[in-house]
Amino acid sequence: EEGKGKEARETTDDVVTDQGAKEKGGGAVNHGSKTLNKWFVTLKILKGQMIVYVTGIDVGTGQGWKSSAVLARNGPCTVSTKNTTYILRGHMDSKRACEDVKSEEAKGMVCKFNKGFPSNWKAVLKQSLPIWKDHESDDDDDDDDD
Repeated sequence: EEGKGKEARETTDDVVTDQGAKEKGGGAVNHGSKTLNKWFVTLKILKGQMIVYVTGIDVGTGQGWKSSAVLARNGPCTVSTKNTTYILRGHMDSKRACEDVKSEEAKGMVCKFNKGFPSNWKAVLKQSLPIWKDHESDDDDDDDDD
């Protein structure tokens, strides 16, 4: 009898843990989750709005991965796109994040994500829009097809 109870409890604990992981996603409806190592953010202006993507190494496959636009912050290191919740492991890879960023002001915007997504991440994006417009116009002088 004692063994049966313990076995049942372990099974229950597993279910609770799995449920807990799903609930921590912030209730966003999505089709799965990915954990990224060596992650960094990429900022881009699209239709007059600042969009942020996360790029990194998918822990499950060891392959590089880039998200679609991040739509929600569930916690500093948990964000959601339309279909996927991303768990960001460790600090942002600042070196990779700033490789193509030329101005110090633009680098400062990217670095606000160093420890994950700040609670005011949407305000950060809004504030960075004029800075990024200047940054992208410097980068895209001879490529206006985007």
